[in-house]
This record gives sequence, C-alpha cells and structure tokens, in this order.
Amino acid sequence: MKYSLKRFIKNLIFLTKYSFENDIKFQLLAEAEDIYLYRRLNNKNSVLKVLNVEETVDLLIRHPKSFCRYGDGEIELCIGNGIPFQQYDSKLQNMLIKILQNNNNNMYVGIDYNYFTSTKGLTETVKRFQVLNSKKYRDFLMKVCNKEREYIATGFTQSYLTYDSYDYDNYFKKIKQLFYKRELVIIAGEGILDKLEFDIFELAKNKEYIMAPRYNAFSKIDELLEIAYKYSAYQKTFICILGPTSNILVYNLTKKGYMAWDIGHLAKDYNAYMKKIEKNEKNTLKFFKPD
Repeated sequence: MKYSLKRFIKNLIFLTKYSFENDIKFQLLAEAEDIYLYRRLNNKNSVLKVLNVEETVDLLIRHPKSFCRYGDGEIELCIGNGIPFQQYDSKLQNMLIKILQNNNNNMYVGIDYNYFTSTKGLTETVKRFQVLNSKKYRDFLMKVCNKEREYIATGFTQSYLTYDSYDYDNYFKKIKQLFYKRELVIIAGEGILDKLEFDIFELAKNKEYIMAPRYNAFSKIDELLEIAYKYSAYQKTFICILGPTSNILVYNLTKKGYMAWDIGHLAKDYNAYMKKIEKNEKNTLKFFKPD
C-alpha cells in the first residue's frame, strides 16, 4: 500500500502539471499528500525535527543567536540548478551543503516546516507549490540533514503570504521585539528596501546599510565580508537580505563572533501585511519574484 500511494501521488502530480486549472485533481493530490505525510510523521526515521513558526519566533526571542535559512531556492542551488537571481556556482553549492550539515552551536539553521506537515491552512497558491514540489525538497533534506538536530522554520519570515489566516498582530509584535534597541547593519540588494512603505526595524536603536548586487550577489562575497569585518562584533547585529548569499554571510560572520540573521522576505512580508494586499495568486507570485 505504501508504494501504491507513492505512485498515485506521482501520477497526480504529472496530471496536475498539465491540467493546473483542474481543482478536483489538485484537491485529490493535496489529500493524498496529507495522507502520505501523516504516515511519515508516525515514523521518526522518515522526518526531520523542525519547529513551527510560533516555536521558532519564541526560541529566537528567548535564546537569540545567528541563523540562516534554506528554502526552495537554496535547495535548487544545492542540487546543481540556478535560480532567477543567482546563477549556479559550484563553490556556492558546496558551501551551502556544508553549512546545512554543520553543527555550529552558535547558529540555528532553518528548513521549511511545511515540507513535513499538512498543507491545510496554507493559501491556495502556496499550497499548490508545496504539493507539487515539496517531495523533491523533502527527499533532498532527508539525505543531507542531521536527523538528531532540531531545525527552525525557514518560513517564519513570510507568514502573511503563506497562511490563509493567522494572528498577524501578535506575530509581528513578537518579530519586532527581535530588533528592539539593536544596532543593525543591514546587508541588502541595492534599492530593495527603498520600495517598502513600512519598516519592520522601527524599534532598532539605529541602522546602517551595506548595499550589494541584486543579482548574483555571491560574486561579491569576499568584498561584502571584508566590509562587514570592519564593524565591532560586540555592538552590531547583521541583518542579511540577499538570497542564498545570506547563508554564506551568516556562516562566516558567526565564525568571527558576530550575530547575523538571514531574514529573507520578512521586511517585504511586513510591508504586504500593513498594506493588506490581497493574497491571490497574482500578488503572491509577484511577491516571490526577484526584486
């Protein structure tokens, strides 16, 4: 029965890719995926330990330390593919895999909680993406990750565009506490933050910026680290908003004694929440496109 269910899911994925508008096929696929995950969750050897969003935010508040995060883009690079804003680079690939497997106690590593749980509660657009793609990413993570390690939730940085309904007021109130009275050095793609009307960092003591390329930022990794190392490790918290290059920045900065956070789409997600943008397919796809 185990193998026939896998085959059923595989066939439904094939059909759904060629008939994406067929909601009946997709709902069948989502149901099958949830059944498959339910079975895996009952086998501790088939899943990784990943905190959910609430647990992740609470942990970061109680025990702040550096963190980096792996989503679909980072995994695509790990398996040898390029993504829209970062071309494939073998050095980047090897470093991403190394960081994912490391056991540095001064740094949390995030992977997608939704790869290992039910799709219920997700927006329709995110649910479709998860159902069609999560098996590939889940299988990769099961091969390379440490089953004894606890991972934080990669998606804690984009809850508004991920979940159908949520206590966003409380969520963003907690998130803002992470930055409270901190001296931030924000490393981001040039011009990206200029587009935002609302500031997730408003409770910070002060903010400084290091601008980086919006595309293929890894090509400038040595220059970015050289600039970053000029700051005091005891006063500054580094905020990285630079796609997969953020992971490399966080890892290297942490080794030097800095606190560094890869916050991904968090600033954009807060801006989207404050503007109350509709969470339809068009807006969601636009949100995740390269800036």
